[in-house]
Amino acid sequence: TWGLISRHGKLPAVGKADPLGPLGRTVEDVAHVLRAIAGHDPKDPTTAQARVPDYASRIRRGIKGMKAAIVRELLPGPGIDAEIEAGVRDAIKVLKTLGVSFREVSIPLVKHAGAVYVAFGEAEASVGHLPFLRRCPELYGYTARVRMATGLLIPGHIARWADRAGRAAIRRQILETLEPYDFLITPTARTPAPRIEQRESYGHRSLDDARREFGLDRAYGMPFALAGVPALSLCCGFSRAGLPLAFQIIGKPLADDVVLQVGHAYQQVTDWHTRRPPLS
Repeated sequence: TWGLISRHGKLPAVGKADPLGPLGRTVEDVAHVLRAIAGHDPKDPTTAQARVPDYASRIRRGIKGMKAAIVRELLPGPGIDAEIEAGVRDAIKVLKTLGVSFREVSIPLVKHAGAVYVAFGEAEASVGHLPFLRRCPELYGYTARVRMATGLLIPGHIARWADRAGRAAIRRQILETLEPYDFLITPTARTPAPRIEQRESYGHRSLDDARREFGLDRAYGMPFALAGVPALSLCCGFSRAGLPLAFQIIGKPLADDVVLQVGHAYQQVTDWHTRRPPLS
């Protein structure tokens, strides 16, 4: 949840869409780390005053009887890779065997999250990084420099509208949809992990590529970052090329324990998280 972890001391980026969280091999590891780093920090007035629970003990509760929703705009989403869709649907089947019931829901605004983020997020990030860009631009990769330069060209009134109206509308629609459910489920991304050279081609692409970048590609994780709700990404298989497939569990604000609980239950009956790539 946005505000659960202090942002004091982190690199500047997009304050209102800048969730922090741990990475780990298991959900249990993540639960232990989250408890250690969560909580109110006087140096970050946006941190929540809520008491931090013992996440590691809560994840052992069963998930039988939970209600979940599949976001139909994202599964099946436009341009989604067939292996991603198959992997996520298999994960849903696993959760059903654990007692979770599913329904489909619609969140139409998720497809606009990429554009909303670019309009205010790139602008805010560019301003935050401007002193460093002026002092040591060589420390930034080409892609980052192009993105920062693009952000500086966004008019202020557009950035303010995207923040106050666009982000608020997306958050409201997600929270209203979540209300009768314990969690939402979507793919983490519409494709397996891209090759590095694909991600470093920013600024050398066609208009269609740009539309995919700011529309389709950002429709998965970005809406929930804008809404400030907790999300957990889990491996649910591997592509034929050996790249990980992933789905995400999205919960209500400050229901991070529920998200971890579902993820832990999934990992108890699957072994994707135990697989290791060959080092040769």
